[in-house]
Amino acid sequence: QLGPERPLYFCVGMDSLVQLDSWQRWREIFELAHLLVLPRPGWALAPGPQEQGPSPELGQFLLARQQLNAAALAQRAGGYWYLCQGPLLAVSSTEIRRQLATGVKPTEIEQLAQPVAAYIEARGLYANNIEQEA
Repeated sequence: QLGPERPLYFCVGMDSLVQLDSWQRWREIFELAHLLVLPRPGWALAPGPQEQGPSPELGQFLLARQQLNAAALAQRAGGYWYLCQGPLLAVSSTEIRRQLATGVKPTEIEQLAQPVAAYIEARGLYANNIEQEA
């Protein structure tokens, strides 16, 4: 709808970035958008002793596509990833889906902002993902 030249941004946590090669057709994401990556506790591109990181192949791929200048992302429609600065949030979509699968209501999940919880609850999101992820 926006055209092939308009930059698009897909936000993920560092935990998702370093496991990206487990996603189906993950390389295609870079053809469609830039990734804006939020730091996550325990995850890093170059992990220390207490952190998890990417496979060597994915690590090389990501190093070649990392953009250190956020303003430069606007020059292309996609193809790069940028590490955003921000607090280390211990919220995980996998953990949220796990809690929802056990019957916890979205509004009872501490990690979810109330507007997000209300949106999930009103639209019945994640209700059918339980068997697919098990």
